[in-house]
This record gives sequence, structure tokens and C-alpha cells, in this order.
Amino acid sequence: MIAIATEPGGDGYLGFTQRFASTAKGWDQALCTHWVSAWIRASGSGAMDYRPWRHGLLIGVDHPVETGRSPPEPATLQALLAERWGAYLALEVDEPRRQIRLMRDPSGRLECWRLQLSGVDIFFSHWDDVAAAACTRFTLNWDYIHYHLHNDWDQGAETACKEIEEVIRGQAVFYENGQSRTELLWRPDQIAEDSYATLEEARFGIRKAAELVVRGWASRYQRIGVNLSGGLDSAIVLGLLTKAANHPDIICINHGIEDAEGDEVRYARDAARFNNVKLDEVTITIEDARSTPSFSRRLFRPTMRMMSLGYDRVGTDFVTRHDRQALFTGSGGDHVFFDNLGVLAACDYRRRHRRLADLPGLLRTVHGLAQVSRDTVWRAALLVVLDQVGVGSRRNSIGGAYDARYLTEVGRRLPDHRRFEHPWSRLARESAPPAKRGQMESFVDLQRHYYRYGFADAADETHPFMAQPMLEAGLRTPAYWFAANDRQRGLARTTFADVIPASIRDRRTKSYNSSHWRAVVAQKLPEFRSVLLDGYLVERGLVDRNVIDRELTASGLSGDGAFGMLITCLTTELWIRQAERDHDLVP
Repeated sequence: MIAIATEPGGDGYLGFTQRFASTAKGWDQALCTHWVSAWIRASGSGAMDYRPWRHGLLIGVDHPVETGRSPPEPATLQALLAERWGAYLALEVDEPRRQIRLMRDPSGRLECWRLQLSGVDIFFSHWDDVAAAACTRFTLNWDYIHYHLHNDWDQGAETACKEIEEVIRGQAVFYENGQSRTELLWRPDQIAEDSYATLEEARFGIRKAAELVVRGWASRYQRIGVNLSGGLDSAIVLGLLTKAANHPDIICINHGIEDAEGDEVRYARDAARFNNVKLDEVTITIEDARSTPSFSRRLFRPTMRMMSLGYDRVGTDFVTRHDRQALFTGSGGDHVFFDNLGVLAACDYRRRHRRLADLPGLLRTVHGLAQVSRDTVWRAALLVVLDQVGVGSRRNSIGGAYDARYLTEVGRRLPDHRRFEHPWSRLARESAPPAKRGQMESFVDLQRHYYRYGFADAADETHPFMAQPMLEAGLRTPAYWFAANDRQRGLARTTFADVIPASIRDRRTKSYNSSHWRAVVAQKLPEFRSVLLDGYLVERGLVDRNVIDRELTASGLSGDGAFGMLITCLTTELWIRQAERDHDLVP
């Protein structure tokens, strides 16, 4: 928790810090000046590392980008971004000039919320830590809720509580003489402009970044678990843990799903045998999903994790039985290695290769991308022509709700996405070529993966592919290279071919868990009907009660329907109710 005075000599800062200090059992006061105080939880759940830095603090974990030597301490926030990576908040204090700078690292692994009270700004990760000292009541941000129903991934600083905002990943908050401003110091558009010159350079850069982050995170733990789904990304993480990090104590879990489409366990077994590690096979059933997790205390926005799918229970049981300190996953690989690459990437090629002599290369790229995305050459060619004449080169991040059938006429009106969108989305729209723009926007969505399903709060959930060096390597790679050898994610398959079994390297299918989602909703149907029919979204006039009553039935769930929109409405309503209970939130 960090408190920063915004009124010199005012009672707000002094009063809050005194109230917090009186209840801060198990906390270290790591910094105390006339302008800023910082407390770090030193023991128990949520304990964090910290160390002095630049007359301030580094809170969390940081690693050097160059291994094998001890580089000097970075002198500025920009130098910190260039020379270190990890999961941290950096606090820099210049007491004589009355200047304070707070920056959140680009991975966003540590939550950082901002509450502005009279005379004091408070930055924190978990509301329970500061609730007693803050003495405030929250108001539901209905404008944000309306936006969230249309777009649940492109989220900027605003939250579902009017009084709380989020410090964006890679953003710094500057204070001088009690006045504050924000600045985005880590800019994905600038990193993408510094692209790799050759495909081989891209392979080398991605492999170097992957080994760096896996070794870095692995060095922190003696006993590691791996969520081995059977897919490409988790297999790469496991392969790097055993062959690059040489970690001696790894146990994997494959959580098969009772109602999933496809069988992933055979691929997980192949990866476990390839790396000579133990695999714990567990099937998640509907019974595992009976609980409703209380998650509004941690997040100030609705999240899919509000509806348990059983991952929490299974993950906690796994790390407890096997005494794992961390659970590594392959989350983020779809984004970094550009899983949803389409023919639009041909436009990126044309922008990079404008000479007539480059035409054969453009034709080869168009053909390969059409093959990978199962699209047509003619559509790819049309997109290239339209991009060349400046038609369709920009698109809004918000394209409307998945399917607006559950919304009223008021609910269907599109909010102003520019107010709520993440600044990375704006930068992508303004400067990036079309396909790279899509990848940059997908990096915004990565934040949700920290809270998407939930798996092991009993251990550190670690996502190497969501670390800053991996984000930067993905950004620097021209989009069309990700389909190397005319294969979906061909670049990743060839770059890591030596650390994954051939069965996973060569597979062309992927399983999903949408049937499990439907089964969970069906099992709790009476409860969920009551939640939505008598909920705040209906009362506010955003969700149509008659449509919910007609379509949220056993027969309605069996069809395709607007299931994504239904889940968004349901998890939003669950979040509002929990926040009302946990935070005394005023709907």
C-alpha cells in the first residue's frame, strides 16, 4: 500500500497513514516521508518482496534482461524498463524537489488500483488491505457497466467503481507539488516499430526471450507445478523448464474436462514422457464447479472468474497434495505467437515491402496466409488493395455486443469506447499496420488471463509468455512471419521444435471448453435465472427481462444462441451483488 500526499500539510494524508499504521499487523513500513509512505505485507498470504531503489522502492520481483553479470542499478524509470523485467511497482522519490513517480511494470502481474481521497492518493493491490483506513463507500459506475456489456476486454483506467481507477500496465503517475499526471512509458507501438530485420533474427529473439523469462521465474522456486493442457504453449513452457532452466523438481497436471470437445490428455502424456516428468491426470466435473468464488474483493471489474468452472478447487488440491510453490502455465502464447493470424497480415507485408521487386514475395505471402487461415486468396488480395487506397485501415476496438438479444433498446446503444478503451488500443489503431494492430489489441486482453478461470491461488500462478521480454519479442516480429512454413503458429513450432514432442509440434487441432461452460450454467440454471431476472441489470433497464425469461432455459442453452453475451451479463450481475456485499457498494 502506498499513500501519497496531494495537499501539503493537509490532514488527509496524516489521518490515513495513522489509521493504517494502527491496523497494519504483519506489514513493514518500507518508506516514510512527509509526502509519501509505503507499507508492504511482510508475512502471510499476499506477502511481497521489496528493495530500495533510487531513494524509493521496487515492490515485487525484478530480473535483469542480461544474465550472467551484475549490471548497475537503473537510474531512471525508462532505464528500468530497458534493463529489468518482472512483476513490480517502482516508486521513485525526490524529496528536495517534492517529486514522486510511481510506475507499474508492463506485465501487469501485480494489481495496482488508485483511490483518491481528500488530501491523499492511495495505491493498493487488495481492497481488504486498506478498507478500514480508507473509510469510504463506493458507487457503482453504471457507464462502465454499460460499456462492459459490449466490450469486456478493452479496459482502460476506469473501473466499475466510480472512486477507483487502475494504473495501466507500463504507465507512470507523476506528482509534483501535489499535482499529478499520468504518462505511458512502455509503448507497444514504439516497440513494434523496431521490428526484427529477418525471420532468423525473430526466431533468435523469441527463443532468447522465452529462455530468459522461464529461467528467471524458475530460479525463484524449488518445487514447480505445470498446468500441462496438451497444447503447444504449455508444452513449450515445460520443455524450457527441463531443458533450458534444468529445473529438478517438476510435476504436471492435466485437468481434463468432463464435457470438453476433444481429448487433450494424450498430448499431455506425450509432453510429460518427452520431458521425463510426472503427470497428474484429473477430470474436472460439474460437481467441482458448485461453489461461487468471492472475487470482487480483488478486482474492481466484473470477470469470468465470478463463475466457478471447477479450476480453483482442482488447482488448489493439486498444489497442496504435491507441495508446489508455483504453477506455470502457457497462458499468453496464443497472443504472443499470434494464434488468430489471418489474411489481413498480407497488408502488413505490403506496407513493409513497397517495391515492384517485392511483388512475388507479396503473392507468396497472400497464398500462405490464405492457406493458414482457410480463407481465400481473392479476399486477401482485396484487403491488400483496400489497405493501399486507405479504405478500412482503421477499425474500432469495440464492435458492439457479441449478440445483443439479451439487451434492451437502451442497453444496445454503443457507449463511447474512447472514454473506456485501453491506451494500447488507441495507439494500435492510430499507428500500427492492420494485423499487428490486432495483435497489440490482443495484448490488452492478456490482463484478463490473470483472472480468467482461476487455477491455483494456493501457489504463485506464473505465466512466462505474459512477461515483458516475451511481449516485446512478439511485438517486434512482423505479423506474417508467425505463419512461417505456411503453418498456423509456424514460427513458434520451428523455434521450439527441440523442446516439444513431434505429436504436439505437428498437431493441427485444438480443443475448447465451451461445452463445460454450458453444462455449468445448466446445472445452476434455477439460481442463475433468479440472479438475472431479479437483478440490477434488469432494474437499470440494460437487460431485457422478457428475453432472459424466454431464452435462459434448458432448451435455450442447447442451441448456439448468444452464449457469450449471456455469460457477460451473468458474471456482471454476480460481481455487482458481491461488490454490494463486500464493499458496501451503492448500486
